[in-house]
Amino acid sequence: MKTTRFLAGLPLLFCHGSSQRSLGERVRRSEQPRTSKQDAYRTIARSRVAPSRKSQPTPSHTVSIEFVKKIMFSLYFDFVDSTGLLRIPAHKHEQSTLLSAIGLHAIGEYPASIQFQQRNQIAVGVIHLYRLFLENTGQNRLEPAIEWAFNDYAKSEFGIDGFTISLPTKEASYLDKCKAIGPEIERITKAFLLLSSKGEIDEDYFTCISIKSFADVKSLVRHKYVEAGPQFEEHASLLFSDQSCLAFSENHKNAKQQFCAMIVEETAKREDFPNIYQPAIDKLLEDGTLEINEEGVLRPTKKAAILKLVWEKGAIEICKYHDQDKALAKDLVDLGWLVYSDSLFTSDESAYLNYMFNNTEFCNSLALRNKYDHGTFRVNDPNAEEYASDYDNLLSLLISIMLKIFDDLSLRYRAGGVEDFVDWPLVDEPVVSVANQMFQSDFDLDRS
Repeated sequence: MKTTRFLAGLPLLFCHGSSQRSLGERVRRSEQPRTSKQDAYRTIARSRVAPSRKSQPTPSHTVSIEFVKKIMFSLYFDFVDSTGLLRIPAHKHEQSTLLSAIGLHAIGEYPASIQFQQRNQIAVGVIHLYRLFLENTGQNRLEPAIEWAFNDYAKSEFGIDGFTISLPTKEASYLDKCKAIGPEIERITKAFLLLSSKGEIDEDYFTCISIKSFADVKSLVRHKYVEAGPQFEEHASLLFSDQSCLAFSENHKNAKQQFCAMIVEETAKREDFPNIYQPAIDKLLEDGTLEINEEGVLRPTKKAAILKLVWEKGAIEICKYHDQDKALAKDLVDLGWLVYSDSLFTSDESAYLNYMFNNTEFCNSLALRNKYDHGTFRVNDPNAEEYASDYDNLLSLLISIMLKIFDDLSLRYRAGGVEDFVDWPLVDEPVVSVANQMFQSDFDLDRS
């Protein structure tokens, strides 16, 4: 088993970097030159997909199962960001207050923001195009690679029996594929639930358990995430809300309407804000989320960077950070600003999965599993576009869950890594967190 690159298994193949970095290291890496994704795609395509030399009217391609195993977990499916979180889910603060208030909203609905819809459409579009590419070659499909990950890789790399999955065949109609894939998604989720609760996957227990919400699935890793605590909004909204009294300054009209972004983009001093708002600045200084340097310029602290990540992404996978960052996060947990989570999925991730898969949490759920389990569909054309789209959505859910499972297994068993899947030079992408983008100037997140 590989321990030299602690990369959290399959999901962090999207990240192409160390799983344990300080916040400052993540910022500095983002400033380094990098190869574009497009160049990487072209290089991979040239080296892995060889056109047939035979004389044919239409060129054919040869794609091996090894190619599918490796490439499907690399650059094509950008489902997991460099911090280990799913990219697709909606987040509470990603829309402006005005956009969030516009339109009709029902109590208990999923916050399907414009940003969320764009991310989900891109993810499903990538699945659709890549699936068609593989199928049109006449060689392989996505499904065998997913089956290999659970049926073979989980046992050989982690020594775990019981992760078995059987996905629809190519000959099945899209309607039949949608009917078949839902129970398989539920099966692997149950298997992981048994592993995390009992230490093994005993198939005799499958009939005794049911999963009403993805939030019920626990992680193998203690204190895996930190999320917003009961005092989070009180301390973070002054920094990051567009409704904060500090979000606008007459001296910095062109800056983003957010206090923390303003003091990073501009050289802002406390005298740039009216006297009536000085108590708010004093509160941030007292909280330790704001400091004044020798020139009198306002600067956010590392504590503010942690709050920013939670504000934007809903959680931090804190178990992958350095001890210094973990200690700071623990201080914020003790203050009630953050809370630990021991679940496989963050709150935003489980909400997204519930919205797409079942009716347990939201009144506007797509509930794709329920749709095909309970027969709430019309049988006109079994290969209708509606069913093809639903199948792509269900495949994206399965891959998202799979990535999170293998991330957890790698953290728990200290095994798995990029070396198992790719044998070409990795493309080193920067950390794509909003906090790091904000603080990639001369500000050093490593300082205390």
